Amino acid sequence: MTMQEMTSQQFTRSVAVCPLCRSQDLSQIAPATPDNTRIVSCGSCGLFISTPTLPFERLQIFYCEEFEGDAGSAAGRKAGKRNVDLSKQMDKARQRELPIVLEHVRQLQGKTILDLRSRNGALAKLMQDAGANVFASDPMLPNVELCRQIGLKAMQIGVFEHSDLSSFEAESFDAITGLTIHVLAHLPEPDAFLHKAFQLLKPGGYLILDEKDVFRPANNIKAGIFASGIGHFYHFTQETLSALIAACGFQLVNVAPHPTRRTAFRHLVAVARKPIDGTPLSPPQVQHEPTQRNKNYHIAQRSARLRAPFNAFKRNLRKLVKRARGH
Repeated sequence: MTMQEMTSQQFTRSVAVCPLCRSQDLSQIAPATPDNTRIVSCGSCGLFISTPTLPFERLQIFYCEEFEGDAGSAAGRKAGKRNVDLSKQMDKARQRELPIVLEHVRQLQGKTILDLRSRNGALAKLMQDAGANVFASDPMLPNVELCRQIGLKAMQIGVFEHSDLSSFEAESFDAITGLTIHVLAHLPEPDAFLHKAFQLLKPGGYLILDEKDVFRPANNIKAGIFASGIGHFYHFTQETLSALIAACGFQLVNVAPHPTRRTAFRHLVAVARKPIDGTPLSPPQVQHEPTQRNKNYHIAQRSARLRAPFNAFKRNLRKLVKRARGH
């Protein structure tokens, strides 16, 4: 469902303060279009924010019933999305996500891990098979049931419940992973989630997340870098993602582009660690150069617009090939 189709909906949540630097210096950088809400930029730290947004209850319905990008949603299944052969998904996770985990959590045997947005459970299952005690989670009940079917401990954690996670005690986990799909941009209060994740990690524990960089448009991009529908509360760059995680007390290990993963954008992998002594680090001063940010923004927008016709051609070609094969 596009923004245009939702014009009759009541947009009730407006952002007045930047969650990263607490500045109120927010100015519009992109108007609302059929594919995105109005986007404002923080003049202090450069974070891109969607405002206003739909009520949480309405967005929950969107994810579970109308979101076409996941087989766990009713609309996704209707649109032809399906949880394909698990063995193929595990092969992909073995090559793409598991090495990232093993680079930092080198010995999974006996480790306790919370895996966020597990989808069909491929990565969680690999970590469990390696000896970890894994708790899988997903907002969509069909995905939770898939995880349970392959022997995972799995629970439904709604998109807007990630900052709560009240069923877990402090210092329960050696690692918290969210690598199957990006998480932070979909949370209304990503800073609250990060503070909660800090509490849940044991001293020295790792937070390992996937996110998209809107300054690096790639495949299937539409008319602009913010044209990604109603589900994104925030649009991150490598700089603002790093700053947000560091502002929540973590020791940054690395925030860098994934070597191979591309969807509409190049993906980032963010790795951070809770200090060994368990004490949050003091937030660093946010460094932001508005002139350079604006230059990067215009370059990314221009790149997206240049890619759009070619990406549309590729999408149409794939549809024709599928029809020819009788899919």
